[in-house]
Amino acid sequence: MVLSLVQAGEFGFVLLGFCVQNAVIPTPLARTLSLVVALSMLLTPALFILYERLIAPRLHAAGER
Repeated sequence: MVLSLVQAGEFGFVLLGFCVQNAVIPTPLARTLSLVVALSMLLTPALFILYERLIAPRLHAAGER
């Protein structure tokens, strides 16, 4: 399911820390990207619930026609 690709996951924090330690990306950018990773981890369960309750039933109903 494509929805599961939304979440960045804990590995994103590890990768960002590694990139900052090796001066690949600047610290301010890493902080912004850490926020994006955290928000994706926070919102993914809500998106799955939204999909299961609103979108999936409509897709199944449309397929029965």
